[in-house]
Amino acid sequence: MKIKNLDRKKKKDLLVFIILGIPSFIFVIFILFSFYILFSSFFLTILIVLMLATLRKNRIYFRLTKIGIVMVIIFFVNFFNILLLPGQMARHSPGGRLKLIDPDHSEIEKIEDDFYSWHLDRYGTIFDDLSEDTLEDLELKLKRVDYYIRVYVIVWTDDMITYFSTDHVATLDEIFESDSDEDGILEDDCDGIAVLTASLLIHMGYNAFISECLSHWNTIVFPEDSNPKTLEGFENGIHLYNSWDRPSYYIFNQTEVIIPPGRPIILSLYELFMESGTYEDFAYLFHNGFMGLPLIFTMLIVYAILLIAALVVYIGVKIGLPRSTLEKKIKRRRFFKTMLITSLIGSFAAIIIYWFAMSGLGSLGTLIMMSTLIIVCRYDEYRITKDN
Repeated sequence: MKIKNLDRKKKKDLLVFIILGIPSFIFVIFILFSFYILFSSFFLTILIVLMLATLRKNRIYFRLTKIGIVMVIIFFVNFFNILLLPGQMARHSPGGRLKLIDPDHSEIEKIEDDFYSWHLDRYGTIFDDLSEDTLEDLELKLKRVDYYIRVYVIVWTDDMITYFSTDHVATLDEIFESDSDEDGILEDDCDGIAVLTASLLIHMGYNAFISECLSHWNTIVFPEDSNPKTLEGFENGIHLYNSWDRPSYYIFNQTEVIIPPGRPIILSLYELFMESGTYEDFAYLFHNGFMGLPLIFTMLIVYAILLIAALVVYIGVKIGLPRSTLEKKIKRRRFFKTMLITSLIGSFAAIIIYWFAMSGLGSLGTLIMMSTLIIVCRYDEYRITKDN
């Protein structure tokens, strides 16, 4: 392709792609390979939907630029507290997670001393005198540490309350400053609890790691003779704060990141794609009425949300398309008709997801969502450009 042979519009599209599109895609690729696994899976799914829904040969560079910009916007909608973003980007960059764990932090030693005193008062025995001869003995000791941390040291608190941010990954310094109500109990969600617990256990001499699983971080500890890089050694790991028995996507300590043997990343991505819990929760909420409201009001709320979503998609699709030459009255009528049809398509998809989730087929929910978005985007473009 020779640039000089392109017409004026194509040259402009290419220039915009170079200035805005390429930097946007560089950012998107960085996020995909650094915010693994849960957010990266969500981000990748959105990218695939946008590619399938909007890419055409016609104005390919402009379409790619729009996809890249939309992806950046979606990221900042999720991580809207820009004051905290530089730190979050650093902690998700290569090696950034490893620095979260700090067994030598001055407050960790104090927690260790407090735990030993509590254990002696509660059980009448010195913690270090307990046996670790069997896996069951070791698990008993570790669960006592986990219990102490989550009852007397830190309580689960949503990141929006503690940091006014979603999915905030905190350092130990931030965690130790998180007692907003000054009751002596720290506040953070599962990742903060895992960072604190793993740091303490490593300080106490255990081979502890942090594990990311479905919508959760927890601590996993390996006995001295178990190598987490082998399948047998990994299966000997003792999971703390993981009552759901969710499998680990990856684990890390202060020196390395390990992908569990026998569980490649592609398998984790597939399981996230087929995850049914979100859609089953939606079905349960819909079945029982939103906030206790009657079913008819719940249906109206869901439809209102879908109508707003249809409007957002329509505006996004319309950006950059040729302006309609039709009369205002016809354009207005076409717009309302498009909104009605696309919101009904969304409603039909919501009903299918509800039906599937109630029937044990919630794992198909993501596929239905993706298909619906692709259909709506393509239909919107057809309606917008028709007879232009």
